Amino acid sequence: MGRQVLAAGPVLTAERRAGSRYPIHAALRYRLISARPAVAGAGSLVNISRCGLLIEAEEPIAPGARIEIEIDWPARALQMILHLVGETVRSEGNRTAVRILRSAFRVDREKTRAAGSEPRP
Repeated sequence: MGRQVLAAGPVLTAERRAGSRYPIHAALRYRLISARPAVAGAGSLVNISRCGLLIEAEEPIAPGARIEIEIDWPARALQMILHLVGETVRSEGNRTAVRILRSAFRVDREKTRAAGSEPRP
């Protein structure tokens, strides 16, 4: 899947949220860490804010699930992965809103090396 940033500014809606939503479309992988047996899948990021994100998954995800998400972040120089742990808060069809509990950026060194842009120590 190609990665692309659609807009540089926030999405303005009539709804008042804690943070502005940014429409960033990127591939993602998820794992429901509260499910037994573990459920994993793929999808795409629809938008993101400081507190949450909206994802589109292969299958509907029920509200109240603890979820771990890895997003192929659209960065130019490095192959970045945004790793998130969150909780699903609502779902409509295959779109699920997730409240972010923890997040961290990681460098995918294998893909960065393959692209020829390995950071210097």
